[in-house]
Amino acid sequence: MRARPYILWIEFKRFYAEPCPQPVIILREQIVLDANDAALARGIQCGISQRQARAILHGGIFKLWQADEFEERRRAWLDLCVDFTGVIEPADQHCAWLDLSLHPNPVDVAERLIRVLAQATGLAVAYGAAPSKWIARLAAKYEDCGLAERDPRAFLAALPVHELLPIAPEHRDRLRFLGYDTIGGVAGLPLPVLQEQFGQEGLIIHSAATGQMSQQVKAFYPPSSMADSIVFDGIVDDLETVQDACRSLALRIGERLANRNMQSGKLRIALELEDGSLKALSRTFTKPLRCPGSVHSALRLLVGPALKEPVVSIRAFIPDLERVREFQPGLVDGCAYLGSPEVEAAMRNIRTVFGDKSIQLGKEIDLPRRVKVLREWKHATGWR
Repeated sequence: MRARPYILWIEFKRFYAEPCPQPVIILREQIVLDANDAALARGIQCGISQRQARAILHGGIFKLWQADEFEERRRAWLDLCVDFTGVIEPADQHCAWLDLSLHPNPVDVAERLIRVLAQATGLAVAYGAAPSKWIARLAAKYEDCGLAERDPRAFLAALPVHELLPIAPEHRDRLRFLGYDTIGGVAGLPLPVLQEQFGQEGLIIHSAATGQMSQQVKAFYPPSSMADSIVFDGIVDDLETVQDACRSLALRIGERLANRNMQSGKLRIALELEDGSLKALSRTFTKPLRCPGSVHSALRLLVGPALKEPVVSIRAFIPDLERVREFQPGLVDGCAYLGSPEVEAAMRNIRTVFGDKSIQLGKEIDLPRRVKVLREWKHATGWR
């Protein structure tokens, strides 16, 4: 298990602008969101204003971004990512963070994922990895070749101070005014000096500049469902290794279900075999999956009988999540629940499995004659 997070940033190039001989610019809120190769060759850059773009480019095609137009394409590439991790936080339709920390070899998994995305979409993919979200995004921007993941502080040292993204813009401007043009220069400042100049923000500035500020990826995709996977470091044909993987997978999924107070009675798994094919299995359970224990039991029921040849990965998907509905009867009116349909259904299930005498109401219990006589004597005389 890795001690440090491995967060992958993925960003598609030319996601919105279709290939075309004419320059095409996609605008969102009067800012250039994307442009095709013909427009880029004419000097257009993503992020400039619409006014600047029109001044640079005459005769180009300007289109307004429409979210619905690209939603299907967005879901398609994110669904491919679900096969590799269940912790996905989209930042936009063309980019997202993925947490690969729990894979035995996240570097290999990341490379496989990038190849899959490039082949499936036909688009260029920019990516970067680091222990924190904001550094991973910078790693993709500057094509760091893995330095951000190995040594975040060394990667950040040469970057301009305006790339210190977790810090407020006014603090970055002030750092530049004070003569610190690079993040490395800021990292070299003692913490007391930063706190004297910036107050409580000094600790945040120091943590970010030294590459120690962590940001966790939030599992926002897929919605109304939960997915996770384990990609082994090679081919596995050992039953004990697979069982350990199922326990780890169940713990991760079960904790997320419990934290979100969600449950589902459905489970789908896919076993990736040595030849690259997938063996898909699914089942609906009578008891909902809502904790690590229930998920582990479900995984064992599905994976165990299906494990007849070596596997490369295990993927689990729980659809149709719903919020757990819990209630606690009051002490005073608790008897009102005895005749409810839920209680009667639960009693029928227990009696079907364990016998008619396995559970009884108090009024159904036949007391001995001696107890009945003493009870009547107490009512008649008041004697205890």
